[in-house]
Amino acid sequence: MNAGAAGPAAAKDHEYCRKDAVSYMLSCGFDTLAQCQDMSSGRGGDCVRNPSLGDAANAYGYAPIARQHRQK
Repeated sequence: MNAGAAGPAAAKDHEYCRKDAVSYMLSCGFDTLAQCQDMSSGRGGDCVRNPSLGDAANAYGYAPIARQHRQK
């Protein structure tokens, strides 16, 4: 039996992140939206889905709608 063979615990990708209102730091340590909102209560900030989970629908970037130029 080799007691020293245990590896580091796998990092968990949490579902929700809190974006700080002042520094805009993103901390992703919440399993539920309610946990994130409780942490933000009285401090400000937003709760968002974790962008590193790979869900394209929750990506931060977006393509703006192209505006048509008026013809003269």
